[in-house]
Amino acid sequence: MPLSPTSPGAAEGTSSTPRSPLLSRAVRVAMWAAVCWVVIFWRLSYLPLIDPDEAHYAQITREMRSSGDYLVPRIDGNPVIDKPALFHWLQAASFAVFGETELGARVPTAFAALALLATTWWFGRRLFGGETGERGALMLALMPLTFVLSSFAIFDMIFNAFLFGALALLVVSALENRPRLQIPGFLLLSLAIQIKGPFVLIIVVAAGLAAALSAETRAVLRRIHWITGLTAAVVLALPWFLLMWRAFGQRFIDGYVLYNNVQLFAAPLYRRSFYPFFYVRVVFSALGPWTIVAIGGLFDAWWHRDTGRILNPRRVILWAWVAVVFVFFSASRFKLDHYIYPIAPAIGLLAADAWQAAATDPSRRYRFTSFSLVLTGVLLLVIGWAGVRALYTVGLRLPPGALAICLAVIAGGVVWIAYLYTHELRVPRNIGVLVVPLLILYGGVVLVGFPAFDGTRPGADLGKWLRPRVEAADHIVIYRQGRWKASLRFYVDHPVQQAERRAELLATWNGPGRTYAVMRKRDLPILSRTGRPVIWLHSEPAVVGNVGRFLRRQIWGEVVIVTNRPLP
Repeated sequence: MPLSPTSPGAAEGTSSTPRSPLLSRAVRVAMWAAVCWVVIFWRLSYLPLIDPDEAHYAQITREMRSSGDYLVPRIDGNPVIDKPALFHWLQAASFAVFGETELGARVPTAFAALALLATTWWFGRRLFGGETGERGALMLALMPLTFVLSSFAIFDMIFNAFLFGALALLVVSALENRPRLQIPGFLLLSLAIQIKGPFVLIIVVAAGLAAALSAETRAVLRRIHWITGLTAAVVLALPWFLLMWRAFGQRFIDGYVLYNNVQLFAAPLYRRSFYPFFYVRVVFSALGPWTIVAIGGLFDAWWHRDTGRILNPRRVILWAWVAVVFVFFSASRFKLDHYIYPIAPAIGLLAADAWQAAATDPSRRYRFTSFSLVLTGVLLLVIGWAGVRALYTVGLRLPPGALAICLAVIAGGVVWIAYLYTHELRVPRNIGVLVVPLLILYGGVVLVGFPAFDGTRPGADLGKWLRPRVEAADHIVIYRQGRWKASLRFYVDHPVQQAERRAELLATWNGPGRTYAVMRKRDLPILSRTGRPVIWLHSEPAVVGNVGRFLRRQIWGEVVIVTNRPLP
């Protein structure tokens, strides 16, 4: 899939291959169509909204639409100001077109994923040439975390489309001395702030300072109008925050500013101990296999630093971005896998640049990169073998056809390693040998994994069953299964109370009016001792727990809906 470089500043090692013939162009279009379909759009609306975040955010957007108040995020009428409102405005627009459905909730995320891939392609083209830009975008598309985030309705993909778009425009404006690009760049930065909050400014400024440690890069970055641009980005983002401060006063300061932005960074929510190496595992698994290739390229650049590759401003800026984002989120006490995703496009471009250098170097000096590509084949073997083990150990009730998918991934790893071995570790220009097994893997997850996953979580099915039966005055309580509360709340379209202690469950059960209790079957004796009738209405099989580490064995049980009064 070679492309001729179009950037006036195309980096060394970029091919001058003439424009591809019609057949080659058609193959590339077909490849990209397959990648985007499998990774982003295939069965986009198949799974119910996932607990807790997808269903939680969709419920907030629904209440915005029903109340007409688009400023204050609310659940059951109560303010929930943990994120700015821009995400909900975008989702509300999608709901207006596609309805309050899974598709309506996820369309903004899917198109943000396309925008991020296009931005990565364009940015890589300006930095390193057309062939590397396309390969970098393809590597980003084939990351496991991209596959996950591009089809689920949470903030991260939209946030990263804005944030990396801002980075790309600002860097290109500096490298090519095109100051007008800074206007849309800082505008996108403002939109990123309006998706996730002002911590974005810390990351951008810190990455700029880190990159400026190199004198050559510092001269480039001085072309960016930092003070004017950052001030404009903050001013554009400020109105919503000021309105919330005016409406809620100290409550907004304590809840949003101090708790969601300071305390969660400084204190753990789920972990008691500080674990600084959490994201090491994430960058090698969720962003793999390209992290390995990017690091191999870094080692080669250092080993041959006399060539000047290691201090090239284009690479310094990307590595500074990766390092700052990684350190920032590693320092936080509150960690989730997808928080590290802002480095994913940069990792894809750095890996693509390393691949290009190794593939076009006749002297074959890039040994670390070549060896890292062998490790990508080994990683495919590990993934395939882990899938085979999962079929027989985790208890997800996968169909026998899942074995064929695992074996195909293993075969892809074997073919790739054999190719490199027979060609004496010479890196090919074409990445297609790795695209095929990864697409088979993701396609298998969509085709086989989605139905299996859907069967483990009953919140949506229970909510759909309850919705036509629940009246406005009725109560719904979910006992010790709070991880399903958000989806139950969305699909039943009625307030749901969460109870973790027996006293909380019994207080609702013995209260006035009809109560529906959602709970495990084995917990029913708690209600039978109250003296009130326990009327069994409905049940669903579900995973109610797990044991072990890594490939955990799922524990199945039965979740029931019972009520304390006969239905009318």
